[in-house]
Amino acid sequence: MLTDQRQSSGKASASRAKFKSMVKKIFKLSGMHCTSCAMVIEGELEDLGAGARCNWARQEVEVQWDPAQIEEQKLVEAIEKQGYKVITN
Repeated sequence: MLTDQRQSSGKASASRAKFKSMVKKIFKLSGMHCTSCAMVIEGELEDLGAGARCNWARQEVEVQWDPAQIEEQKLVEAIEKQGYKVITN
Protein backbone atom coordinates (compact mmCIF):
# COMPACT_ATOMS: atom_id res chain seq x y z
CA MET A 1 0.00 0.00 0.00
CA LEU A 2 2.79 2.41 0.82
CA THR A 3 4.17 2.01 -2.70
CA ASP A 4 0.80 2.96 -4.19
CA GLN A 5 0.64 6.10 -2.05
CA ARG A 6 4.11 7.15 -3.17
CA GLN A 7 3.24 6.61 -6.82
CA SER A 8 0.00 8.53 -6.42
CA SER A 9 1.80 11.37 -4.65
CA GLY A 10 4.40 11.50 -7.42
CA LYS A 11 1.70 11.75 -10.07
CA ALA A 12 -0.01 14.60 -8.23
CA SER A 13 3.31 16.42 -7.92
CA ALA A 14 4.00 16.01 -11.63
CA SER A 15 0.51 17.30 -12.42
CA ARG A 16 1.06 20.43 -10.29
CA ALA A 17 4.40 21.05 -12.00
CA LYS A 18 2.70 20.81 -15.39
CA PHE A 19 0.12 23.45 -14.47
CA LYS A 20 2.80 25.82 -13.16
CA SER A 21 4.28 26.01 -16.65
CA MET A 22 0.92 26.78 -18.26
CA VAL A 23 0.12 30.30 -19.47
CA LYS A 24 -3.40 31.70 -19.59
CA LYS A 25 -4.26 34.70 -21.75
CA ILE A 26 -7.36 36.36 -23.12
CA PHE A 27 -7.13 37.38 -26.77
CA LYS A 28 -9.51 40.05 -28.10
CA LEU A 29 -10.85 39.17 -31.55
CA SER A 30 -12.87 40.62 -34.36
CA GLY A 31 -14.97 38.77 -36.88
CA MET A 32 -16.55 36.23 -34.54
CA HIS A 33 -20.34 36.39 -35.16
CA CYS A 34 -21.88 33.28 -33.63
CA THR A 35 -21.42 30.09 -31.66
CA SER A 36 -20.18 28.29 -34.75
CA CYS A 37 -17.37 30.83 -35.10
CA ALA A 38 -16.42 30.19 -31.47
CA MET A 39 -16.41 26.44 -32.05
CA VAL A 40 -14.11 26.80 -35.08
CA ILE A 41 -11.60 28.86 -33.08
CA GLU A 42 -11.73 26.52 -30.08
CA GLY A 43 -11.20 23.52 -32.36
CA GLU A 44 -8.18 25.06 -34.09
CA LEU A 45 -6.52 25.93 -30.78
CA GLU A 46 -7.30 22.54 -29.26
CA ASP A 47 -5.75 20.86 -32.31
CA LEU A 48 -2.52 22.66 -31.39
CA GLY A 49 -2.73 21.32 -27.83
CA ALA A 50 -4.10 24.43 -26.13
CA GLY A 51 -7.22 24.74 -24.02
CA ALA A 52 -9.63 27.37 -25.35
CA ARG A 53 -12.93 28.90 -24.37
CA CYS A 54 -14.52 31.52 -26.64
CA ASN A 55 -17.12 34.13 -25.83
CA TRP A 56 -18.42 35.37 -29.16
CA ALA A 57 -20.60 38.08 -27.59
CA ARG A 58 -17.51 39.61 -25.95
CA GLN A 59 -15.32 38.89 -28.99
CA GLU A 60 -12.64 37.10 -26.98
CA VAL A 61 -11.04 33.74 -26.41
CA GLU A 62 -9.37 32.57 -23.23
CA VAL A 63 -6.47 30.27 -24.05
CA GLN A 64 -4.34 28.13 -21.77
CA TRP A 65 -1.17 26.52 -23.11
CA ASP A 66 2.32 25.35 -22.29
CA PRO A 67 4.80 27.80 -23.84
CA ALA A 68 7.44 25.05 -23.92
CA GLN A 69 5.19 23.20 -26.37
CA ILE A 70 3.40 25.99 -28.28
CA GLU A 71 4.57 29.49 -29.16
CA GLU A 72 2.02 32.27 -28.68
CA GLN A 73 2.47 33.33 -32.31
CA LYS A 74 1.29 29.87 -33.44
CA LEU A 75 -1.97 30.43 -31.55
CA VAL A 76 -2.46 33.80 -33.23
CA GLU A 77 -1.70 32.29 -36.64
CA ALA A 78 -4.21 29.48 -36.07
CA ILE A 79 -6.95 31.99 -35.25
CA GLU A 80 -6.14 34.27 -38.16
CA LYS A 81 -5.88 31.34 -40.57
CA GLN A 82 -9.61 30.84 -40.01
CA GLY A 83 -10.38 34.45 -41.03
CA TYR A 84 -10.60 36.09 -37.60
CA LYS A 85 -8.44 38.99 -36.44
CA VAL A 86 -6.51 39.04 -33.15
CA ILE A 87 -6.53 42.58 -31.80
CA THR A 88 -3.27 43.68 -30.20
CA ASN A 89 -3.02 46.76 -28.01
